[in-house]
Amino acid sequence: MSSYPKDFRTILKNLKPHGWTATQGKNRHWHIHGPEGQQLVAPSTPSDHRAFRNTVAALRRAGAPIPR
Repeated sequence: MSSYPKDFRTILKNLKPHGWTATQGKNRHWHIHGPEGQQLVAPSTPSDHRAFRNTVAALRRAGAPIPR
């Protein structure tokens, strides 16, 4: 079973001062909410090897301040 790299938790911690919150639901999926009502759900154990990159890209599209 695969999971996100530890960098993902670092990204989530860095978003917190900007008003973003991230919690894990009962199903262990990450529920990420932005300060302007943005919502994103990401799996905790993705089966696709590109899932981490796709989730980071989706966060950027939602307006999250993630450096390249």
